[in-house]
Amino acid sequence: MKIILSPAKELDRSKAQAKDWQLSTKSQKIVDRLQNLNTNELQASLNLTDKQVSQVQDFIADFDREVSYPAIQLYHGLAFRQFLLDDLTPSQTDYLKDHVRILSALYGPIQPFTPIKAYRLDFTMPLRVEGQSLRQYWKGDFDQAFRAGETVINLASQEYASMLQRDRYQWIDIEFYRYQQGQVKKAPSATAKKLRGLMANALVHDQVDSLEAVKHFEAEGFSYDASSSKADTLVFIQGAEEADAL
Repeated sequence: MKIILSPAKELDRSKAQAKDWQLSTKSQKIVDRLQNLNTNELQASLNLTDKQVSQVQDFIADFDREVSYPAIQLYHGLAFRQFLLDDLTPSQTDYLKDHVRILSALYGPIQPFTPIKAYRLDFTMPLRVEGQSLRQYWKGDFDQAFRAGETVINLASQEYASMLQRDRYQWIDIEFYRYQQGQVKKAPSATAKKLRGLMANALVHDQVDSLEAVKHFEAEGFSYDASSSKADTLVFIQGAEEADAL
């Protein structure tokens, strides 16, 4: 079983370690491309504001320094802030390393404690590498990090999850809804991001090894709703009992 997550734009650079990264050939070519862009080219290629381009140039300057961060500690978005890393036992830490993968437009699929450097890059940006968009450039490579037929719990955004060929796996989407004013509505984006992080953290702490165990997840009033779920989609609803009473 693998649990996939999107990376985060918000970063926490307080956990620096004097350890260099080990880049794949694909990642190194992206780094080389970024390092060879002037300010105007960088801004256009990554759709950056004036403030953002200065920050990204700072990131790129660090590419040549012997400093890195464990991926799961560098990413500091809403989902990643739900991980209780200090509470993990050795076996839970092993589970995290073995079962969680973060999908990155720079690094590809990576393990949580992979040493990485700060960056700003996603698949919506117009940067071209070897004449290809980032999506074209990485096409097929993401699947090499996963075993055909294995269960994939999708806690990533569509932008990143779509880099994998879902029919190659036992693919399980996770969706969150709220019961409000007599209607079931999709949970707001921020709520869904937080819940993805809470679920990932819970699956790691419980070291789940089956879909039935995933269904036991409960947080913030959300719980599994069998009537709304399908074979490839597990639905969790806040106020599900009230909705079932209708």
